[in-house]
Amino acid sequence: MSLAELRAAIDEYLGRGADFVKYGAAFVMAASVPASGCGSDIGGAAGGGAVIRTDSAGVQIAKIPAALLDHLPEWSLAAVPEMTIGRVEGEAAYLLGEILGATRLETGETVVLDAQAKELRVFDAAGTYLRTFGREGDGPGEFRYPSLVRALDGPRFAAYDRRHFAVTIWDVRSGLVSTERTSLSGCPVRGSQSAIIACTVHGILADGRFAVRYHPPRPAGARMALPPPGEAVNRDGLAVHVGVSDGGRIQIVDSIIGPPLTTILADRLVWQVPTLFRAYGQMLVGRDRIAVADNATFEIRSWDSSGAPREIARVSRAAMPVTPDRIEEIRSWAETARPTSIGTLLPVAEHLDGGELGDSVPHFGDALLDEAGRLWLADYGPSEEMRPVQRWHWTVIDRTGVPLARISTGRPHDLLEIGEDYVLVREIDEMHVGRVAMYRFEARS
Repeated sequence: MSLAELRAAIDEYLGRGADFVKYGAAFVMAASVPASGCGSDIGGAAGGGAVIRTDSAGVQIAKIPAALLDHLPEWSLAAVPEMTIGRVEGEAAYLLGEILGATRLETGETVVLDAQAKELRVFDAAGTYLRTFGREGDGPGEFRYPSLVRALDGPRFAAYDRRHFAVTIWDVRSGLVSTERTSLSGCPVRGSQSAIIACTVHGILADGRFAVRYHPPRPAGARMALPPPGEAVNRDGLAVHVGVSDGGRIQIVDSIIGPPLTTILADRLVWQVPTLFRAYGQMLVGRDRIAVADNATFEIRSWDSSGAPREIARVSRAAMPVTPDRIEEIRSWAETARPTSIGTLLPVAEHLDGGELGDSVPHFGDALLDEAGRLWLADYGPSEEMRPVQRWHWTVIDRTGVPLARISTGRPHDLLEIGEDYVLVREIDEMHVGRVAMYRFEARS
């Protein structure tokens, strides 16, 4: 197939409603920025002021001085995991395929979701195999595409199947409790060929409700223009509505603009990468709430599982300008990180010069909510493909808005669950064998 024919085929495919042909690496800046974070005049490091808390119609608002974020203690993960699940060889129950999730129950067991095997495997506190739930199929307790697992109260946990639109609840000791197919009204399938779902379940809350993302249909005839070979085209981020659902009606609580994307046609492939230095919104899912994090305004808003607004955290920090040195640093990362995969993306760094970039660096990168309700905000930095050292640096803020500490971890994608004093991590060795490891971390005052 000629390049012109390939372009025509891709353009036709995109015109049918597909969002992406191929994901590229996240393409962001290499230099980290000062820590970002969020705690009625409470908390505060020496000289940093204090968090001011107010109440507005039941919504707790925390205003955090930026200086508080610059003098935080360091938390650290243990050097050796307390527990591991997964082996290179041996008993089949310990051989894990595609690890999509893991969760720790109140009763001490860990449940691992193996999407390749279509199974949920339960292990005790020491990592010893106990039993398996689920299998491939279309009946109660069976899966086609299991995608989420979440600890509920006591010995119960839930799993979601995105093919069946069904949530199944088990009791780790007595077995299957229920399987219910959701209707998720307002979530049509769009695009007869692409079968992309306009509404997606983004997470399960501890009371069994869902955190939902709804992507409004694009205007009729909207198509993603392809650039000439070797050049880049920017596209604004798409609007995404976020909300909660009991499996039927969806209650939309807010909207965000997703990451702006840069498209490049190179090596006979279409790549899409988040555009450099452009701010965007993220949806976060915790144990009992959802949140929206805006890295342009440095504001995080949260709602409980019923959709009622609960907390707003705001940080007053001046934006940092994008400089030529930062752009040059990105080119350096791209040239040295992983040439086999990043070489295709080098034209992005060549074409996205200062005239096409935003004039400030987003205040933070990845954002998470942990099981204790704390907020984790990562320093804005390069994607995993462009990091020779796979380390992310986070600021941790408690539920009242008090900045607590700084901590470093591996890839956010591999953080399966963060608890009160532990992290469940997906680890892949050089033979591409996966395991789940639990590390404790020290939360110093």
